[in-house]
Amino acid sequence: MKQNRVMVTGANGLLGEVLTRRLLENDYEVFGLVREKTDFVDLKNYHEIELNLLSEFNYEKLPNKIDTVVHLAQSPEFKNFPNSANNIFTVNTLSTLKLLDYARQTDVKKFIYASSGAVYESSHELITEHSKLIEIGNSNFYAVTKLASEYLIGTYKDLINTTILRFFFIYGPGQDSQMLFPALATRIRDGIPITLNGPEGIRINPIHVIDAAKRVHEFIESEKPGTFNISGHQSVTIKQICDLMASELKLKPKYEVTEMTRNFETKIELGTVIDRDAEFDLIEGIRDMLNGGAR
Repeated sequence: MKQNRVMVTGANGLLGEVLTRRLLENDYEVFGLVREKTDFVDLKNYHEIELNLLSEFNYEKLPNKIDTVVHLAQSPEFKNFPNSANNIFTVNTLSTLKLLDYARQTDVKKFIYASSGAVYESSHELITEHSKLIEIGNSNFYAVTKLASEYLIGTYKDLINTTILRFFFIYGPGQDSQMLFPALATRIRDGIPITLNGPEGIRINPIHVIDAAKRVHEFIESEKPGTFNISGHQSVTIKQICDLMASELKLKPKYEVTEMTRNFETKIELGTVIDRDAEFDLIEGIRDMLNGGAR
């Protein structure tokens, strides 16, 4: 059953903007929570709500009636631990609890949370939804805040239809320079050596932001609860990604090889959402990212 009124947190982020535009194109009414005004505030059926998740959470700014909450917002300081620990926890975790409480009070039908593949323990094995999760003592503060949100969401599953989407390496034009793909491109352009875990580097299943937005849209229209890995259909190594980027840039990448420690390839099985009908294969996606294609 189609849900028509959707609130998207982080609506001006990489995934948030693409998802918002996709929903508007499909006749949804979208309420976008943003820290700062966007450049698409005049689009039909789009309502922008300026709400800094670091400040006092003002429920009065939120709509009284929403069908689905899609919580995509995350702290831009996610790599700056411990100096920004409070920032990261407040945006990544505390805001999740406050949004869950809002959803409960306003009879929201569905709550979708964007988590991360970082919640899995390091392993050489393929990753599935049943793979081992990080444990107490893990030093990845960002991953801990994401997993904490997942546990909070689990306590509300009998009150709200909840879905957790663990994304693996979303990429696309305009992405934050701290993220994997733009960081690799910058190193290639600047002639800085790229560290590989093993001869080829870790193997991952990256997904273009347009295809990631399609997957979220499908879950908005579905009533299926649960936890799902969201990845691309192509399994590639970091070296393969860099070689493709370098070919597009007509440059020669530099590499430094270290011992392999982790594998991010997702196993195709029931429950894992592999993007088989992707609009972008990897080379097209990399070209789109490097050329700054429209979101």
